[in-house]
Amino acid sequence: MCEKMINLHESIGDLKSLVMLDLYGTQIEELPDSICRLSSLKYLILGPGSSLENLPKSIGDLKSLVDLDLHRTQIEELPERIRRLSSLGKLILNGCVSLRKLSKLPSTLTHLKVESCISLQKLPSLSSLKNLRELNLSNCKMLEEIQGLEATKSLVEFSLYDCDTIETLPEVPLTLTSLKIESCFSLQKLPYFSGLKNLRDLVLSDRDKLEEIRGLEATISLEEFSLYDCDTIETLPELSSTLTSLKIKSCFSLQKLPDFSVLKNLRELFLSDCDKLEEIRGLEGTESLEKFGMYHCKTITDTPRKRLGQGKLLVDLFSGSYSLNLNDGIYKGLILCLVFELDINEQGRRRNTGKDIIYIHHFKGFDWFGFPLKGIDAIEEISVQGRDCDVKFWKLLPENTETDQRMVADFF
Repeated sequence: MCEKMINLHESIGDLKSLVMLDLYGTQIEELPDSICRLSSLKYLILGPGSSLENLPKSIGDLKSLVDLDLHRTQIEELPERIRRLSSLGKLILNGCVSLRKLSKLPSTLTHLKVESCISLQKLPSLSSLKNLRELNLSNCKMLEEIQGLEATKSLVEFSLYDCDTIETLPEVPLTLTSLKIESCFSLQKLPYFSGLKNLRDLVLSDRDKLEEIRGLEATISLEEFSLYDCDTIETLPELSSTLTSLKIKSCFSLQKLPDFSVLKNLRELFLSDCDKLEEIRGLEGTESLEKFGMYHCKTITDTPRKRLGQGKLLVDLFSGSYSLNLNDGIYKGLILCLVFELDINEQGRRRNTGKDIIYIHHFKGFDWFGFPLKGIDAIEEISVQGRDCDVKFWKLLPENTETDQRMVADFF
């Protein structure tokens, strides 16, 4: 690594067979115009770390250039002739904090990454980028709009993070397979999803003003959906039967979920900190469910003197936690008795509420806090955990004789 290099000699342009020029970690301040004579150059890596502020105006003469990496340079703007780079496929502008504007980009681009360009206010229209497949816009705090997104006919991955001043999005291209929109606090309205027949992965988070998600039920290829920190969402529309993973966290206004009985392919379901969530319907109809986690959903679990449950469980005495490992072959029948003690936190101190949840397993099937789950041989572990809930005591009793019923009564 040539950390003290600050310039290149003009003779660099005589290396007609040079394919890659990597100036990573140097202190290059300026590129000679002769670099544009490198007719075989395919990869030009100018960052991170250089002090480069401008590119040569004749940069467009590099007709073989495929990859241009300006990561964490001091570039302020790109020359107009950059659109003449007729082979350019990837442009990386991550961390170009001085970049104020972008010129029209070459139509050959397939990957465009613009991250932490905190001075960038405007992008050129993307409508000419017919070959663009991946677009990543992240932490561009002053970026106000995205034009021409709907015309990018080849786009499959679009990520938008921490772009605080964007208020609206145009319609997104129907070719998308992955869409991630996170921490865009001014964005009030999402595009209509019904036309996204190829969408497989959807992530929405930190959307304080989002009240509805439109057209989600028509995303017939959707496999993974994550919804985080969307405080104003109260209900979700019907979900595609192709869904395999659903994760919902810190949606404090969410009260109602769609019926899960149609989600025959759902393998994992995680719900966390959804305080107003009242019920989960149709969970017994999910034929492929392998992982189910629910944390701090108080409206569902915080019911005094609740009697629920059925199943055959074996307590893991040596795990150091209140985990219950299923073993369907050791006993013909079991009665599991659990008492949960509920606390509240007041000024840093925990106080007992005087409310307990009594949980009893003693009949066929399996039921966890009111959610019947079929196919118990597919469930390996149930974990009981929470900041405001302790297991007060528990006991495991064999279910065979009339004496067992008196044992349960004695337990309480």
